[in-house]
Amino acid sequence: MRLKMLRAALLGATVGLAAGPALAQTKVTNQGITPTEIVIGTHQDLSGPIKGWGVPVLNGMKLAVEEINAAGGINGRKLRLIAEDSAYDPKKAVLASQKLVEKDKIFAMVGPMGSPTVIASQDILFDAGVLQLFPLTAAEFTYKFDPKKPQERLKFSNLLPYVESTRAALKYMVEQKKPKAVCIMYQDDEYGKNVFDGFTQQLDAMKMKPAAVTSYKRGASDFSSQVAKMKSENCDLVVLGTILRETIGAMAEAKKLGWDVTFLGATPTNIPDTIALGKDTVDGLYAAGAFETPYADTAKGRIKE
Repeated sequence: MRLKMLRAALLGATVGLAAGPALAQTKVTNQGITPTEIVIGTHQDLSGPIKGWGVPVLNGMKLAVEEINAAGGINGRKLRLIAEDSAYDPKKAVLASQKLVEKDKIFAMVGPMGSPTVIASQDILFDAGVLQLFPLTAAEFTYKFDPKKPQERLKFSNLLPYVESTRAALKYMVEQKKPKAVCIMYQDDEYGKNVFDGFTQQLDAMKMKPAAVTSYKRGASDFSSQVAKMKSENCDLVVLGTILRETIGAMAEAKKLGWDVTFLGATPTNIPDTIALGKDTVDGLYAAGAFETPYADTAKGRIKE
């Protein structure tokens, strides 16, 4: 599915995106396009805390490019993919984007990884007229745009938003588990705040109040104070706006305290590495479904029985 989307998006862009009426006031670059090739770029976490996503994603992108090129490319042009390592660091993502735009002359940024890294670097693309296609984050900024800023029309997203997936998952769990005290621990950045928004919106819709709200700074490894606070409030359902190691860390802290509570992870927790690295620590974790899962089914099933 992503391969087809990539081909379709690039095809549409190369045959006259700038001429479309909706983009009449939007500057779109033609750099990176020659009679024989289209240069595209990406930044992934290849060495940081979510490299378990970044490395396989880049491998998949390379395979997609090979398949497209083997089939004749796009309008006879072969794709050339240039990748940079952001290490899930916004500053490195900015530098990577500057290099890809200014030195490598990419036509489009495809599938860049992470909410904090994408939001920090996307204006570099838009100012240069470079497309941002299918970033690997479901934060709201990837698809909402200000009509007064025509350059923002250059961003395209294809993922179920964190707000909506969190709402659906929480609604399902409340209906199934009938918790009395719902709490949340979330990463204090664009990603975590989107999860928190979904959490609060759904509780409001169900006329419920959170029993405890806690957060942590990106990169934190000690969650003892957050878990202790939620335990002291007698939480019986905890939403985790976490990623990989933070999910494992929070659940490990709960087990250390002998606290038997139901954990519901946001979409990014639903990856094989959570089980592979967390092992028995994450036994019983519920999680919002994969990106392609329909809205109504987003929370069904446990990561591990």
